[in-house]
Amino acid sequence: MTKPSDKKNIKRRYEVTIEIEPDTISKGADELEKKLEAMGYKVIGKARYISELISEQQRKAMHLWFDQVGEALNEKHIDMRAFLRKDIEMPWSGWAIKEFIFRPLMEQRYGKKSINDLFKTGEIDLLYDVISKEIIERTKGEVDVPPWPCREWRQLQEEEKLSTK
Repeated sequence: MTKPSDKKNIKRRYEVTIEIEPDTISKGADELEKKLEAMGYKVIGKARYISELISEQQRKAMHLWFDQVGEALNEKHIDMRAFLRKDIEMPWSGWAIKEFIFRPLMEQRYGKKSINDLFKTGEIDLLYDVISKEIIERTKGEVDVPPWPCREWRQLQEEEKLSTK
C-alpha cells in the first residue's frame, strides 16, 4: 500500500487535447509547449492538426478491409508469393495486407509511416484505388476486391444475414 507521502513519487502519463484556432496554431502551440515545460511538464511529440486526420472509425474500417482482402485472396488460393516473390507459401491476413501492400504504398506516396497520419479524404481513397486495381490486374480479375467498409455497407451485410436466417 502506498503511503500518502509516497504519492508524489508516482509517475503518471496524461494525454491532453487542446483546441487552437488554425490561424494561431504554430504560435499558440509553441507558447503552450514552453509554458507546460516551465511548469515542469514534459511535452512528447509536436502539435498536429487533427480534424483532417483519419478518424478512429476510418482506422477500424481500414483494418476490416485489410482482413476482407486477405480472405478474398485466400479464397482464390492466391498466396503472398504472387505479390511478394517469396519462396515460402504464406496465406494472407489483414496484417499482411497492411504491412506488405498498404504500408509500403503509403510510405512511397505520402512519406507517412503510420495510418494515423493519413488525411480523411483523398489519401485513403487513392490508396484503396491503387491497391484494388493492382490486385485485380495481378489476379486477372479472379479476386473480387471488397468495397471499402462504410455504414451503408455494414447495414447491407446485416440485412443479408437476417434474410438468410
